Amino acid sequence: MCIRDSDIIYEDAEGNKITQDLGYGFIGTEENFSTSVPNETDKILINVEGDICNKQEVIERYTISVDGKTYEAGEEIPLEVGVNKLTVNCIAAIGNDSTYTIDVSRRAAAKQTTFEVPEGASVLVMQGSKTMKANEDGTYTLENGTYTYYVSKSGFLTKTDNFKVTDEESNPVIRIESLEAVPAQSGTVSVQLAGQSTVFCPTTDIAISQEAKDLAANRYVLYNHGGYTVLHALLDAADASRAGFECYRGKFVLTGDSLSLIHISEPTRRTPISYAVFCLKKKKTTKLENLISIMS
Repeated sequence: MCIRDSDIIYEDAEGNKITQDLGYGFIGTEENFSTSVPNETDKILINVEGDICNKQEVIERYTISVDGKTYEAGEEIPLEVGVNKLTVNCIAAIGNDSTYTIDVSRRAAAKQTTFEVPEGASVLVMQGSKTMKANEDGTYTLENGTYTYYVSKSGFLTKTDNFKVTDEESNPVIRIESLEAVPAQSGTVSVQLAGQSTVFCPTTDIAISQEAKDLAANRYVLYNHGGYTVLHALLDAADASRAGFECYRGKFVLTGDSLSLIHISEPTRRTPISYAVFCLKKKKTTKLENLISIMS
């Protein structure tokens, strides 16, 4: 006998009902499943369905036990912070009885993390590829884990570092006292945007702007590097040649009426263009600190 489907049902912090479908995890030799829920979830419901044989359910009934206490189908099961070991006992209508276990981890309470940064600076916090949402007051409510912050301000280099949220500190404060000014940038840079058989932008001299455009405002990047970068040069070259483009999170893509997406510096399976490249050439008068960084 095996469980065809198993759901965990709980409410989130906003009172929305969430259903976690454990799916076909309990098949054959699979008898254990692990999952986690937010700290705000202090109780759950377990719904179990079995296989159907000759139009008859193979499971007559089931019970769930936690720390020696038994819960019937439809009863709410309280959760402690940490790992809660649930034992699902299935009484068979057909075949043999079966026992399965579900380890449900109730995560620790989130901590309010405060950033003290120079006036006018903005803060971005990410966990892996996920962007964390700031509270209205600029603080972040974060669960235990490792995060990365980016502190940006026009005219200054973005400061970034990793930090951890743990139970050792209830409301951590991260202080960034100062940022490094962007080194002087001047001169021109030569840019060419070309495909295998098509030149979208012939070699063009692009003047390095002292006031770098705010790329994050247009969602071209997640955060600004602080100075004039390679991506600025590509965008300026595309504008100068009136080449169509799309740009999102640091990925610059040329477009055209008869072309699909052309990825800069990346192979592509599209035809007739199989790849596209860009070239940056420094002139004698060019001073290009930080030009080689494309921040996604």
